[in-house]
Amino acid sequence: MTTREELASTYDDLPYGGIAFRETHPGRLAAIARLLGLSPPRVETCRVLELGCAEGGNLLAMADSLPGARFVGIDLSGRQIATGRARARAEGIGNVDLLHMDLMEADDSIGAFDYILAHGVYSWVPPEVADRILHLFSHHLTPHGIAYVSFNVYPGWHQRRMVRDMLKWHGRQTHSPEVQVARARATLELMIRMARDETDTYKRILLEEQKWTEDLTDGHFFHEVLEPDNHPCWFHEFLGRIARHGLQYVGEAGLLSMPLGRFRPELDEMLDQFSSDPLEKEQYVDFLRARRFRKSLLCREGLAVSREPDPESLDDLLLLARGRLTEAPDVTPGVETTLRSPDGRSLTTSDGLLKTAVAILFQEWPRCASFDALYEAAREATGAAGVPVGFAEKARLRDGILRALSAEILEAVTWQAPFVKVPGERPAAPASVRIQARVGLPVTNLWHIPVDVEDIGRIVLAQLDGTRDRARLLEDLVAEVVKKEFLEGPSGTPVKDPQVVRRILGPNLDAILGRLADNAFLVA
Repeated sequence: MTTREELASTYDDLPYGGIAFRETHPGRLAAIARLLGLSPPRVETCRVLELGCAEGGNLLAMADSLPGARFVGIDLSGRQIATGRARARAEGIGNVDLLHMDLMEADDSIGAFDYILAHGVYSWVPPEVADRILHLFSHHLTPHGIAYVSFNVYPGWHQRRMVRDMLKWHGRQTHSPEVQVARARATLELMIRMARDETDTYKRILLEEQKWTEDLTDGHFFHEVLEPDNHPCWFHEFLGRIARHGLQYVGEAGLLSMPLGRFRPELDEMLDQFSSDPLEKEQYVDFLRARRFRKSLLCREGLAVSREPDPESLDDLLLLARGRLTEAPDVTPGVETTLRSPDGRSLTTSDGLLKTAVAILFQEWPRCASFDALYEAAREATGAAGVPVGFAEKARLRDGILRALSAEILEAVTWQAPFVKVPGERPAAPASVRIQARVGLPVTNLWHIPVDVEDIGRIVLAQLDGTRDRARLLEDLVAEVVKKEFLEGPSGTPVKDPQVVRRILGPNLDAILGRLADNAFLVA
């Protein structure tokens, strides 16, 4: 068996799965590229290629949010491609092609693409395949296209490699991926128990690695930790590799992880002691933060990339909060307030206009807004409507919004997700949403954000093909809940009487549909 045949067999034996990755959506990649001075292709009609697409879950979700675009996925695992094709056929998703193909054999026949994605592939393949990925970027990107690649980096991966090497050695005589994962989890637990107390550095490392693996499925655990190939690199080495293929570094998929001197002057001043070169500063940031993983954007050499976000680029973008806040922040001008997103990111400011603008976006989630519309809404909310617009005021808000983007309490996108806020008479969810709800995967909404949905919500989502009114939805929901014994009575035993289940769920159906709409799952 060749190395690549062995690689394919591990994914056939234990598939990675069909999950979506928020930051890979071309509408987000285009926004980052635009902020950094580029003119990326329009996403509504773009062509997207994903290398190592697994079951195609990432592309299937994108296809629903961008019906006018075209998507192609390539993977070495025949089993995963077959699963993805079956799901696409079952739900009638026609703008995705999933190809069972070795990346080394991909040629000009696949065409040119505006966005090329390689998430979780580059570091996990033999070096010649990793080089082929960069070749495909350079030969198949359109002139202003953007490539996305994630990869493991040093120095942080030195720690993870230590644990990986020990677990792989322990399972060296085991061929079954499932057994390797089970033995690795048990071995890590045993090593932690036998290590010295929590103040010991070694035990802290083991606990940190265990915490990281706890939420991984067995498929993710094997391919992240135990996969035969895993080749981290230093960032400066990666820059040399892409340069040999006529590519250049644009930035990271998240602005928070970039050393933007305009918004992090203290860090920039410290980095100036090492180097004035922006890309060398990126390497020093990896040193300082012990970074393990990068999610990088690339483009062709020769394009002018800015190393700081352009305030004027906000005119071409839409702004979106990272969820909805349960409590409104204090927007009083002059009072320093820390704005926190639901996922824990924060920005401290006393600027009343900025606080109001951010609060509006949080309150309006999942709606987005253009900069001009947000500016006018914030002025109206602060009582400035009708007052002549001052250039300095608008420029100040631009700068504040860029700071909010760099802190990642807001995000920028270039497409309008086609969701509805109010469920219709016959509610409908996209095909990819129904697939994920049915097979138990994290459900990806129309903003390409995976969301955990409770069991009853999954049952409802799986039925939302636009043909059922509420009466029919309730009957189908009751039947599924009884069948799967999801409701428990006071004694802890499953409720199996359909009439009782109907009395419990009937008054809550509209609330369930409302929550699904609030999470940007519905298109009707």
